[in-house]
Amino acid sequence: MQMQQKEGLAQQNLVGTLKSNTSFSTFINAIDKAGLTASLDGTEQYTLFAPTDEAFSALPAGTLDRLLQPANKDELASLVNYHLVSGRKTTADVGKWQSARTVQGQAAPIKVAEGTLSVDGAHVTRPDIMARNGVIHGIDKVNIPEANPHGGVVATEGRRRGKIPAVFFASTLPRKAHTAHASPGRAAGWGEPQAGPRTQDRNPRTKKGGAPRLPPQIYITPRGLRQGPLRAAVSPACR
Repeated sequence: MQMQQKEGLAQQNLVGTLKSNTSFSTFINAIDKAGLTASLDGTEQYTLFAPTDEAFSALPAGTLDRLLQPANKDELASLVNYHLVSGRKTTADVGKWQSARTVQGQAAPIKVAEGTLSVDGAHVTRPDIMARNGVIHGIDKVNIPEANPHGGVVATEGRRRGKIPAVFFASTLPRKAHTAHASPGRAAGWGEPQAGPRTQDRNPRTKKGGAPRLPPQIYITPRGLRQGPLRAAVSPACR
């Protein structure tokens, strides 16, 4: 009878399996608020390190309420993805690793001490809960990913596809770097180069008697270094 029950639970997806257990209601809510429920209801296999409700209650006061606010959806998605690993892995598999590469992109350190498996300091207290599209391991701590090098959370899918306006930042490269040829700045600001003359043609010095224009500037864009006039420092889409 017990085996039949386990087989029945394994026919549910990861979220359905979490819902069948009363210990993960807060994590289920976090997955929903982050907009990741549909992602965990497919055929792709995942390993989910699921913090229990007690783990969430141990967070500093106000942390959970802040994360669940719509304005912090990206940060919440980053946190959920830090508990997710691609592939169907049991504790026996995970215990052979030194770290787990999470869907969020950051590696979570793995340790085994006195027969207990831990992921970034969170102990696995409920191992190997099987689901149709993966495995769930209950953990006793909510793991918080580090901020990325640019001071924000990992890019959402829309950003990965280049659907944000291009913002140009003036660099501190030496003056002689300005002689490099580069394509015109992206005036529209949405990732596609605009047709136009080379930067040097658009920035000649004025005729005799006029005030000289500023030399071409180097800017850092999502697609690398670009050269253009200082007045194009911020695209119209960002204003």
